[in-house]
Amino acid sequence: QKEESRQAKLALAAERRAEEQRKREEREEERRCAEVRRCVERLVKQLEREAEQGELYCICRKPYNPTWFYISCDTCGDWFHGKCVGINAKQGSRIVEYVCDACSRTTGRTTRWVSGAAGDPAAAAAPSRHS
Repeated sequence: QKEESRQAKLALAAERRAEEQRKREEREEERRCAEVRRCVERLVKQLEREAEQGELYCICRKPYNPTWFYISCDTCGDWFHGKCVGINAKQGSRIVEYVCDACSRTTGRTTRWVSGAAGDPAAAAAPSRHS
């Protein structure tokens, strides 16, 4: 009878541990669900703000500003602030075809400059005729 009592106590203790583990898992699942809800709410608020501001451009994801210089990727058509991609308006006027970094990585194409144009990496690497 002592053995049966001992076995019953062990079984009861095992049931309690299992119940405690189940409750811990439920609390963890609730915590994860709450975090997912918070993330979704933040994303929805961000999308609502973006919709109110209008379309966002560039790698910086800011709305259009008519006082800034923009350049369009000839591959994907996305618009970028010259400042964000390291191209000023003067350099932009010397570009034959602009390829953004994302398109350059996926296609292997690069920005093409007017031959010998300032800002052309090939022109900068070439030896000067005045040397």
